[in-house]
Amino acid sequence: MIFSVSNCKLHGFANIWEEIPPSGLFSVTSKANPDLVVLKSLGNSARNKELVQLPKAIMLHWQPSNLERWIIEVLPKLEFLMQNDWFGEEDAKLLLPYTNLVVQYLQLAEIEIEKRVIWIRANEVYAVKELTFLDFKSETPNSKYVIPSPGLLSDLRFRYTEEPYDLEGLDVILLLRSDTERPGMDKLSDVLSNAVGDVNNALGTTYQFIDLDTHAAIHRVIHAYKRARVVIGPGSEELANVVWMSKGSTLVEIPNLPTQQTKAAVLAAQLGVNYWVVPELGQPSQAFLPVQISDETVEYFKNLLERVLA
Repeated sequence: MIFSVSNCKLHGFANIWEEIPPSGLFSVTSKANPDLVVLKSLGNSARNKELVQLPKAIMLHWQPSNLERWIIEVLPKLEFLMQNDWFGEEDAKLLLPYTNLVVQYLQLAEIEIEKRVIWIRANEVYAVKELTFLDFKSETPNSKYVIPSPGLLSDLRFRYTEEPYDLEGLDVILLLRSDTERPGMDKLSDVLSNAVGDVNNALGTTYQFIDLDTHAAIHRVIHAYKRARVVIGPGSEELANVVWMSKGSTLVEIPNLPTQQTKAAVLAAQLGVNYWVVPELGQPSQAFLPVQISDETVEYFKNLLERVLA
């Protein structure tokens, strides 16, 4: 059993609300009718907002707009729904935040957005008579992270990437870049570019080194991860994209907390992706500090790439 599915049968509508705040989105119960649940955006009063009444709705996560949660938890649940014909609930709507990322993923999955989705908006509250909330049961024993089953991840990967590449077809070394990255990443990029050139000369290979803009179009990001022989990046939610990497490829994480287990490490192990960590580039608690590049760091990356690519 991958999911436990709870169907909340809720009765009637009311105009008086009492807030009960968990994280992300939260439920608002009616003082007049405690069986009624209204979902609304965190921090906004339910009073003086437009009331949207829905007969049936589906919630996939309390914080679905977080990239890591979206890829690792929401997308597999969405895959499960599509595989099971939406539980036969043709009129049930997905409650989702409106973001460009969410829209792109729904379009790539060929989901009929106008038919299937209600966008959660700050100026609305949502009264749902029948709510289905999908929750994970972890398939990874002794892990603090909730990770989907390998079979479901495989189905998800096929939907977005089709057949994975063979290891011999992976020809790219990626460094993840963003406008919020730590200082020093430009220097690291130069170091890696030179290291890839040295390895190509030593091994007679033709690997390409690419700085990947993590804010690029989703289909380009997915294809880049699928094609990558090695992905190098700081510990961040972007590393959830490891789900698109091909079996036998390598993820190299520069952690913000060197001793901390990450979801990327757990996912890599489950997907057959090799995992390396470079703790000497991490900072104990201050991720905004510059990435420190020393002669030892340069030699480390050259040796690592030679070992991984040989």
